[in-house]
Amino acid sequence: MNSYEREGQCARNHRSQSICGFHNSEGHDGEWKTCKACEEFFHPYDYAVKATSQAVGGTARRYNFDDNVRSDIHPADVPFPTCHKCEALVNTTEESVRTLSMRKSFNGGRVTCGGCGGGFGKVVMGR
Repeated sequence: MNSYEREGQCARNHRSQSICGFHNSEGHDGEWKTCKACEEFFHPYDYAVKATSQAVGGTARRYNFDDNVRSDIHPADVPFPTCHKCEALVNTTEESVRTLSMRKSFNGGRVTCGGCGGGFGKVVMGR
């Protein structure tokens, strides 16, 4: 139960929680660090967190391999996501590539805070 015996948990987390893993899963050409398609897919903050393993709060997200991070960007240097309804700050660092993809597809990439009906892992469908 709850076993990842076919695929190690580290590899699974890397694939779903890093830009490198996303880049490879999507079959993009070239190196992930210079891929414009990857950079444009994510909100700038989401991209910075998943490309550097860092969050503004100082939390280290260890889903990138140590030698496989972008050192030229930092999440503190890009705008934090805000709710598209009330403009409250929304911490999206716990979202997976799947929930980010759902947000991009179903909600036009917009973030919704808990007070407006959104929240961790929840996507509010666009009208």
